[in-house]
Amino acid sequence: MDSVTKEQRKQIFREELYLLKKEQHISYAIYDKVYEAYEKFNYISIHKETLKEKETTPVNIVNAKPEKKKVVRENKKKTPEQLRERNITWLLNLGVILLLIGGLYVATSNWETMSSWMKASSIGLVACLFYGMAYISKRILHINQTAFAFTVLGSLFLPIFLLSLGWFQLLGSYFSFTGEGRYFLGMLSGYILVPIYLLLAKKISSRLFVWFAGVATTIGTAFFLTALPIQRDGFYFGMILYHVGLLHVHFYMKKKPSFTWFTKEVLPFFQASLVLTTAFMLFLFDNPVFYGMNIIFTAVLYLSMVFVTGHKNYHFVFTLFLVYGVCLLVENSILLTVGPIMYALVGSFLLGMPLFLRGGVDWKKIFSLTSAVVSLIAFVYISAKAFLVNFSRSHNGDDDFLFDSCR
Repeated sequence: MDSVTKEQRKQIFREELYLLKKEQHISYAIYDKVYEAYEKFNYISIHKETLKEKETTPVNIVNAKPEKKKVVRENKKKTPEQLRERNITWLLNLGVILLLIGGLYVATSNWETMSSWMKASSIGLVACLFYGMAYISKRILHINQTAFAFTVLGSLFLPIFLLSLGWFQLLGSYFSFTGEGRYFLGMLSGYILVPIYLLLAKKISSRLFVWFAGVATTIGTAFFLTALPIQRDGFYFGMILYHVGLLHVHFYMKKKPSFTWFTKEVLPFFQASLVLTTAFMLFLFDNPVFYGMNIIFTAVLYLSMVFVTGHKNYHFVFTLFLVYGVCLLVENSILLTVGPIMYALVGSFLLGMPLFLRGGVDWKKIFSLTSAVVSLIAFVYISAKAFLVNFSRSHNGDDDFLFDSCR
């Protein structure tokens, strides 16, 4: 009965390990290593039992130790199957770049022998072909990395297919590259890809497709805001609201364990997208007042990153953006007459920030120093400004010129 029990345990272990590999909770390499280690563990256990039965001498036990070292060395060697899969993966990665270049050329070139529908359909068939090859590689050939590479290729050809629909005006002149609805076409193209990428991300547990979905969502939102009759500053305000929505999605999904694969990647994508949006906003704007408000709202987003990520360094960005935004509002609006009061309020606000922050960090000390630096800069700025105004009045009388230059 004991031997039967051991065989049953072996069978159960092999089946569970195979299920882990099949559901892609572990890689093919880890599956091989664990399986091989388990087999050698059983071999050593049987060998020890045999030695006990034969009452072997201690010398034989000592001689068995080098075999363990040999087992460890053998585990480091890759099997021919792993080497073959690695080589295929490298070749497919190279093929991704070449096929994308070829796909872009196909989507935008003029084919004299084919109609527009045939051209777009051929691109769509290429995407379907890659998905089919991915299915065959996973279900029949059991090469997971190759199947993943084909899935990525098919997914990258989907936006090229949508691009070809607009390029060849297959949806009408309105939804084309030169039509009035080109921005709505970009918005729809981005949003259509989001559920597809999210479905693939959940099915194959891939971080890459979560990022694909995030990029598609951002592009769709950007095209939607561009289609609206708003100025550049309104566009950036819309992008700020979009990032606020991303934070809400993160908090909502974080409470559900089934969406762990999604929430782990939303936060890094949010940070990258926010930094990129901020970089564009700092150099491209129209209205200084509206621009200052956007900077303040962006500062609040960076402050929220302190709560979400736990990284206290974001408070430096928050402080800089807050002071910069307030300066823009004060110097370009009717608040100029109460500028010193506004700067003093900023310092007081920073002093009160530790009341709202927690997390085992001495926020009181940090924001006390920050408030002191901000107050000192504001004092020097206001004093220098007042000195220059009085100096211009007493010597040249052209106070407006120096006052404006001081501003």
